[in-house]
Amino acid sequence: MRLKPDSQPSEAALPMLTEFQVVKFVLAYLQGQEQPWSYGSSCNEKQKGDDLRVESKCGRHASIEAKGETTSKDTSRKGKEFSASQVRCHVAVAVYKAMITDPFYLKAIAVPDNKLHRRYVGKILDQLELLKIEVFWVKRNGEVRVSDHWNWPVEDLFGNCKTISELNP
Repeated sequence: MRLKPDSQPSEAALPMLTEFQVVKFVLAYLQGQEQPWSYGSSCNEKQKGDDLRVESKCGRHASIEAKGETTSKDTSRKGKEFSASQVRCHVAVAVYKAMITDPFYLKAIAVPDNKLHRRYVGKILDQLELLKIEVFWVKRNGEVRVSDHWNWPVEDLFGNCKTISELNP
């Protein structure tokens, strides 16, 4: 029996993710949730500040620090994958920025779902969970998965803001 070719291009055939694309895909993911998040603000690669800020329907705010797998700047490195040492540094900076975010905000990092980011973020997943720093894993096709480190805010049947753990004790 002959298998039909997959209608989706392989992950490797798609262009590498820039930081801006990671932000765009995470925002789309959050806005597509059963209880969607609202866009607050974002920065492009040339601006200082939080890469993405969003607000839940319940009024909880989140700050997300994003990293890409290639630069968007017009340099000789554009379109080339970051090296292992660059990825390690990017992950360290993202975690640091998440840790110094307003203590009342939910905190997260958003990274490409690739070998190097899995290696360096994977080594600290337990620590990120203890710190309640969510990890958004972003594929080149726009698919986003989360590590579930947040106690996600949701609205109960009566319109009260609760957390998942309060709804499912």
